[in-house]
Amino acid sequence: MVLGLKRSLLAKLLLISGLFFLLCVPSIVVCPKSASAASTSQQRAASLSCPPTLQKGSSGTWVKALQYRLNFEYSWRSHYGSPYGFPNSPYNFHPLLSTDGQFGQNTYNAVWDYQTGQNQNDPGISIDGNVGPQTWSQLGFC
Repeated sequence: MVLGLKRSLLAKLLLISGLFFLLCVPSIVVCPKSASAASTSQQRAASLSCPPTLQKGSSGTWVKALQYRLNFEYSWRSHYGSPYGFPNSPYNFHPLLSTDGQFGQNTYNAVWDYQTGQNQNDPGISIDGNVGPQTWSQLGFC
C-alpha cells in the first residue's frame, strides 16, 4: 500500500515537473524572472556548457539542430503573431530553412533575423549572425 502511494506521488511529481518544463521553455512562454536574474542569466550563458559556436561555413549535427529550432521558432511566431517574430525583420527566410546541416547564407539570415527579434525583447543579445553562448541560451540549448 505504501509503495503504491509513493509511486503515485512520484508519478504526479514527474507529471507536474514535466508540464512546468514544457510551459517554461525559453522563447515559447516567458517565465517570470526578476531584472537581476535576467542580467545574471546573460553572464552565466558563457560559462554554461553550450553547443559549439557556429558561423557561416559550419556544418554538422549542431547546425542541423539549429536549423530545426529556427524553423520551429519561425512557425510558432508566425502562427501566434508574436511581435518579435521573423516576419517583421528584413532578413525573412520564407519558407522554412532546409535542414541540411550546412550553415550557409539562408541559415545566417535566419540567425540574424532571430537575433534581431530577440534583441527587441532582450537588448543584451548580440546581432551578428553567429551562434555563440548568448544565442544558444536564447534558443534554450544551454
